[in-house]
Amino acid sequence: PLTDPAVTFPYAVGDIVGRRANKRVFQAEFGLPQKADAFLLGLVSRLTTQKGVDILAEIVPRLFEWNVQLAIVGIGDQEIMRSLAELQNRYPHQLACHLNYSEILGHKLHSAVDASLIPSRFEPCGLTQLHALRYGSVPIAARVGGLSDTIVDANSAAIAEGVANGILFAPTNRETLMGAVRRAYVLFQQKSVWARLQRNGALHDVSWEGKAADYAKLFRELAGCSESYKTSHDDIAPRRGDVLKRPARGLQRIQPARMPPGGLRSTGPESQKRTGTRA
Repeated sequence: PLTDPAVTFPYAVGDIVGRRANKRVFQAEFGLPQKADAFLLGLVSRLTTQKGVDILAEIVPRLFEWNVQLAIVGIGDQEIMRSLAELQNRYPHQLACHLNYSEILGHKLHSAVDASLIPSRFEPCGLTQLHALRYGSVPIAARVGGLSDTIVDANSAAIAEGVANGILFAPTNRETLMGAVRRAYVLFQQKSVWARLQRNGALHDVSWEGKAADYAKLFRELAGCSESYKTSHDDIAPRRGDVLKRPARGLQRIQPARMPPGGLRSTGPESQKRTGTRA
C-alpha cells in the first residue's frame, strides 16, 4: 500500500491510522455517506456461486439493519449482477456496486474497507485474502482451502494470544455468513482489538519462509529418505542427490517431460493470466 499507485493516500504496511483517509475518499467516490463509524465491508471478486456472492445478496437486507455499508467490485453471472443492481436501488446509501472488472478499484477497495468478504464455496488458494491482509482489511471468509490456510480465526483464544487476523466460518451458507459478519461487527466496536487484527493481517507472513522446510520434510518422507538426514539450512529444500537412499528394487527411473516442438501454445481468454477481480 505504500507504493501502490492505485492507493489514493499511500501508507506503510501495518499503519492503521494511515488508512482512514482512504476510507473517507472511497466512501465519497462510491456515493456512500462519509461516516467513520460505519462498518464498511467490501467484496472484490468474480460474481459467481463458487465465490458465494449469491449467498451475500440474500442477506444484504439483514446486514443493513446495522450501521453497515457494502461496496462491491466485480463482474460475473447475470442473475447475480441483476440482484445486486436491484439491491443497490433499494439501499443507495448503504450499498454501492461497480459491476465491471477494475484492477484499480480492486486495489482501492482493499486500502479503504474495514473488512473484506470472501464467502467462497471452495478456494484452492485464493489471492483476495492475501491482498486484504496486506492492506489492513480484515477478511471475513469461508473456512475452505487456502482461506483456512492463511487466516487465523478471531476466536477468544486466538485474540488472547494476539495471533488472530480474520474471521472464518463454516459451512458456507446464509446463516454462518451472517453470524461471521455479526462477530466482526462486534469486534469492530472494540477499536484496540480490531486494530490488532488489522496489524496482524498486514504483517502476516504468507511467503515460503518457514513453509518450504515443511514441504521438504514431507517430500523426504515420501521419497524414503533417511530420517537422520539433516539439512544445513532447514528453511530450504535439499537437493535430491543429497538425500535419496538407494532406490528400492524395481523402481523405474522417471523420464522428465519434454517441451513439445514450438513450445506451449495458448489461445482464448481462458489461457490468459487472471488478476484482481478475475482471480
